[in-house]
Amino acid sequence: MFRFILILILTLNFQTLTKADDIKEYQIEEMAIGDSLLDYVNKKEIIKNMITSYPGSKKFSRFYKKFAQYEHVHFHFKTNDKKFIIHGIEGLNYFPNDLAKCQKKRELVISDIMGSLKDSKLINMERQENLEKDGSIRSETYNSYIEFDNGFLDITCTNWSKTYKENNKSAGDSLQISFITKELDDWLTKEAWN
Repeated sequence: MFRFILILILTLNFQTLTKADDIKEYQIEEMAIGDSLLDYVNKKEIIKNMITSYPGSKKFSRFYKKFAQYEHVHFHFKTNDKKFIIHGIEGLNYFPNDLAKCQKKRELVISDIMGSLKDSKLINMERQENLEKDGSIRSETYNSYIEFDNGFLDITCTNWSKTYKENNKSAGDSLQISFITKELDDWLTKEAWN
């Protein structure tokens, strides 16, 4: 079976070769759901840097690495899987204090993805406020996603509040492109945080 390729370059433009309605047909840094992380990263590096810190379940672990096209790539795989099969992959680039530029890149990505879809529909969530426990705004997100039979594709600009960024130095305004299997999504929703 031929893979339909979507390559994100530094400018985050998607290039599609054909129509696709399967989460496994999309790629970040030429990596896709169902691939072995071992094809791209040394096993010792994965084991040394894997994170298994979800409080409710250790079924999945995660791993972060910088690649050429992204400032941050985040992977999920089953903790006990010796092949490190990718169940989730997220590419992230930062746009410090530049929501307009993030939104412009997000719209380019969405436009390219729309040309690759056969039957699936893009769902726009528009602007959403994410609140702290005290009711103050932690961030605002601009999210669009596509639900496939076997997973989700998510495109989000996150604009963190000034207060949150002052208290959390690792937080940065960003564009995130995520692919995730339904199995991983179910686990994150029902088990990981319980």
